Amino acid sequence: MSEEQRRALLLRVARNCRRGLVQNSDKSLDRGVRESREWRESIELKSART
Repeated sequence: MSEEQRRALLLRVARNCRRGLVQNSDKSLDRGVRESREWRESIELKSART
């Protein structure tokens, strides 16, 4: 993971914490990253298919 991605991720998590969605474990953080990556890839696949 690049420094830029990591910084963006930390900012997003901090924002979520302020909203009350506490993601305090690295495991949930990693899962969020993986799910967002999979979601983005699926979007890219769909757009490529059409």
